[in-house]
Amino acid sequence: MEDKKVKESGKSLDNIKNFEKKMSRLESIVSKLEGNKSTLEDSVLLFKEGIKLANECRDTLDNIESIVSVATVDGSNIKREKLDIDDE
Repeated sequence: MEDKKVKESGKSLDNIKNFEKKMSRLESIVSKLEGNKSTLEDSVLLFKEGIKLANECRDTLDNIESIVSVATVDGSNIKREKLDIDDE
C-alpha cells in the first residue's frame, strides 16, 4: 500500500513539473508572437505549438479540478465537497 502512495506521489510531482515546463514554454511562445519578430511561417508554427500546449495544460488543470475537494463542517458533521472554482 505504501509503494502505491509513493508511486502516485512521484507521478503527481512529475505532472506538476511537466505542467510548469509547458506553461513556461507557452509564455515564451506568447512573448515571441507578441514581439512580431518571427516570420509568418515561424509564427504559424509557434501558434500551433502554443495551441497544443494550452490544450495540454487545460487538460491537466481539469484533472486536478476533478480531484480537489473541500472539507466543510456542518454542525458536528464533516462533509467533503468538490471545490467550486468556476470562472466568474
